[in-house]
Amino acid sequence: LNGAQNAGILAAQIIGAFDKTVQKKLDAYKESLKEKVIKGSAEIKKIN
Repeated sequence: LNGAQNAGILAAQIIGAFDKTVQKKLDAYKESLKEKVIKGSAEIKKIN
């Protein structure tokens, strides 16, 4: 992630501490990033 995305995620985490809707959306976003990394890792393993 780039710096602007990291800053946005940090801001969302701060807001999410007070707004559960934001926290739930951030959790879903983080889960999607995790799945993307796992999928990418599996693709790399197939190549090697």
